[in-house]
Amino acid sequence: MDDNFDAQKFKQYFHYGLNYDKNDILDAIILNCSKDKDFQFPKERIHRLEYQMDAVKSLYLQFKRFIDLTSNQQQQWYQKLTKKDVEDEVMQRISKLKSAGFLDYVTYVPMDGLYTSGRGDKGMQKFSNLESWIREDMLPVLKYLHKLEIANPYQYCSLFMDTKYARIMNCEGGYGSDKTKVLYQKFMDMVKPAKDDVYQFFPKKPTKQQEDYMQENCADYWTVTDLKQQSKSDKYIQKVQHCFETIQELEDREID
Repeated sequence: MDDNFDAQKFKQYFHYGLNYDKNDILDAIILNCSKDKDFQFPKERIHRLEYQMDAVKSLYLQFKRFIDLTSNQQQQWYQKLTKKDVEDEVMQRISKLKSAGFLDYVTYVPMDGLYTSGRGDKGMQKFSNLESWIREDMLPVLKYLHKLEIANPYQYCSLFMDTKYARIMNCEGGYGSDKTKVLYQKFMDMVKPAKDDVYQFFPKKPTKQQEDYMQENCADYWTVTDLKQQSKSDKYIQKVQHCFETIQELEDREID
């Protein structure tokens, strides 16, 4: 499991019904944008506003996927929602924050960007008044999910379905869990075998050559719940075994 992933905190906010005002979440993302080090404008980029807007939409997209889409009984993949789907909502909220004097929205280059410090830092005062769990817990999780989607789409997809499964078990009394298991089974049957599952066959530490093979032909993905264990099919188990046998042959050839 990723060392940067706080499983308990993730379960607290995403695996149960959450009492929240979505405007507070979106306000936190927008107002934090010009201050947070994760949103610092790269020197090689020309349009700061474009960069910030993409970051805001990316983070809010994570919230919509892992809160709204996972609570939807329709068994969609996470790709059902894209940044384009949250664009209007983001722009409407930016317009309201601007009208209320919390935000400056500058479109002319080279000063283009979102600014919260132009009016006595009123915007950051509003940010500081938002619930601490939004500022200190929710924002870091959303940033983690955004980075995970880019760095490890296998694990991102796994965590999305795991969240859907947990919401069903915790909030719906388990109704619909079988459909989610089938969906996750399809996922495992389609993608590379998980490294953890292949590792279980090894009686000793793999060699460098075997590690390299696994790095190229296996993937990192896990679940917080038992969804992955519940969804293993014969096809998947055979895929894992075949992978291990191929890796074992590498050691046999080394010995010869």
